[in-house]
Amino acid sequence: MGPGQPVLVSQKGRPLSVRSVQRVRTEWGQRLNWPVLTYHTLRHTYGSRLVNDLGVPLPTVARMMGHLRKNGDPNIATTARYALPHTEALHQAADAIDYDDESSDTPLLQE
Repeated sequence: MGPGQPVLVSQKGRPLSVRSVQRVRTEWGQRLNWPVLTYHTLRHTYGSRLVNDLGVPLPTVARMMGHLRKNGDPNIATTARYALPHTEALHQAADAIDYDDESSDTPLLQE
């Protein structure tokens, strides 16, 4: 895919129409059981996965998402929202605390 090339194409290699993209979005929303699947949701998920799951640096994600200052530098402050921990990560951090160690009054982290 290069500059000026469509991002979403049909099986025949033609650009998808707006209506086709809407239909695909609705279908995937139903499959995933997400009552509200918007383009913004997809965009946010994309940015978050780049940062949290793949470890892509924030300046790179900023450029990919179009978060740029007037001078063309990446706007990290706008992109930082994608680096916030997900609920799953918060649960994993809380579960890592070992409250069963009776030798200490302070919870210990499991290794």
